Amino acid sequence: MRIESLGSLTEAALATAADGAVYGRGQGLVDAVGELRIADGEATATVSGTFPYSVRLTWQQDEDGGVAGDCNCPHHASGAFCKHLVAVGLAVLQAAERSGALVQAEPVGVEEPAPEDEAATAVEAYLNGLDADQLRELILNLADSNAEVFRSLSTTASLVGGDVEAVAADLMAQAKSVTGVRRFLGYRDAMDYGKDVGDVLNELEPLLDTADGAKAAAPALLHITTRLRKQMERNIDDSSGVVGDVCQRAVRLYARACCASPPEPGKLGRWLAKFRLDSPGWPSVTLAEFLPALGNKGLNVYRRAAAKAEAAADAEGKDPDFELKQMLLELADHDGDVDRAVQLLSLGEHAQYGAIVERLLAADRRREAMAYLDRAVAEKRVSTSNLDYWRRRGGGYWIDPLRAAELYREDGSDEDALDMARALFRRAPTPEMLDVLTTVGAWTGRGNAERDEALAWAEQQSWRSGDPMIELALHVGDVERAWAAADRWGVGYAWRQLADVSPQPRPDDAVALYRQAIEETLIPVGRKAAREAAALATHMMALAAAADGVAGGGVTQPYDSAPEGSRVAGCRAWLADLREQYRRRPTVREELDRVGL
Repeated sequence: MRIESLGSLTEAALATAADGAVYGRGQGLVDAVGELRIADGEATATVSGTFPYSVRLTWQQDEDGGVAGDCNCPHHASGAFCKHLVAVGLAVLQAAERSGALVQAEPVGVEEPAPEDEAATAVEAYLNGLDADQLRELILNLADSNAEVFRSLSTTASLVGGDVEAVAADLMAQAKSVTGVRRFLGYRDAMDYGKDVGDVLNELEPLLDTADGAKAAAPALLHITTRLRKQMERNIDDSSGVVGDVCQRAVRLYARACCASPPEPGKLGRWLAKFRLDSPGWPSVTLAEFLPALGNKGLNVYRRAAAKAEAAADAEGKDPDFELKQMLLELADHDGDVDRAVQLLSLGEHAQYGAIVERLLAADRRREAMAYLDRAVAEKRVSTSNLDYWRRRGGGYWIDPLRAAELYREDGSDEDALDMARALFRRAPTPEMLDVLTTVGAWTGRGNAERDEALAWAEQQSWRSGDPMIELALHVGDVERAWAAADRWGVGYAWRQLADVSPQPRPDDAVALYRQAIEETLIPVGRKAAREAAALATHMMALAAAADGVAGGGVTQPYDSAPEGSRVAGCRAWLADLREQYRRRPTVREELDRVGL
């Protein structure tokens, strides 16, 4: 897959999100990352550890944004950015570097006509000037010289002539040919393979606009869907996610084909049920996509298969697995059976309170919805981290804190909303939750008061490190309070946020933080560590120059001519000592030379 930009996903962003120790442990888990799927703005993977953990990492397209995510490990459940998220982030960066997938963003400016647009206009003008005989001759010449054009014309001609079976046979032969790979495909081969299959899908998709075309394309799409899923389970390294994306597209196109030209409904119902019950977790399939093609007969066949699978699980004393549960839930929603949906959403270790509450509200059963909301609050199933991610994903296991507060407010319980927001902040004293508390407090005119009381409470806690308090103080623009927290409890992962404050009231202390970070960065050997240390050194020098009142200049100027006793001169002397300390590590010297230090 081609990623246009990794935006805010950088090693520095991951280090900021996780504290130093967690980031270090995440670095050691990169090789344990598997089943990596990368899309613009997010990645999913499993990370092998004590147990295999499912991880979803998200980032912003804006480089100034941050990183967030979700993991089912105990550390993340406590609200922390865990080592598994770090490992997946680093794996994404490595995958992008290996594949050369990152594309330099173009500067924003006046949009000029693309050369291909001008060419298209010229071609259109040329074709408009041809008569019928000239146009026919041109098309025949193109078909003779281009196999893809010939196939397209041949398919269209056969469909117009009513020979749907012949077209279906040709398309199936093409599908079998492109998917007929029996050897193991490594990372790069898998990407090429996915592109080849995607090209075939590009040829099949236009056929779905007519019933005959859809009927001819459906068997080929079904073959590609089932073949790719089986191959991904056994002999494809799909770390890039390319083949998975193609498989997902294939099943979506197959659903469209079935709806445009429905097959025998009973057969489709049996296939769909079996395909989902045997699912390894991908591709994602829903009942709604196939419902128009199933009809009542196909739906009943599908329903009986799901019920049989549920009875088998019940006989073994098990709850339905994820896919079966989704099948049963979709059937309940289709039937409008809210009680059945609530019963299914309540299965497992944690009820899906967000989904339960919203279904009950939609059914105008507010009293029951509020009772479930109270249970969610009591069981700590209201989100306290990664709120943007959960909002995009929609209601499920977690309830958004502002949504919960709004429901309490609509119920005339402003104090309950405020009590909940206070409790959530104390459970997770982060800038994100401080904003929630301030917002809820503002509904009753207590926004500023709640913020000040929350900060005062945070200052009374016994922190192992000052990072939480530093982040809170910087979030509200109180730099003095942030430095006071650093003096009192020390500073860990939030050191960069504190050191980069501008204007910086304590530049000497900020420089000291950079020096400590450079020394820690150089503990591992190798060019990567040296390069990171050199990058930090350039920031340190810029900070020192700004504190000295030096404006403009490059990396070496005016640093070379800094007066004795200045901060810049002190930093240069410190870097000279650093070079001497690491004189047996040439990469350190080379990287400092590279940045002019």
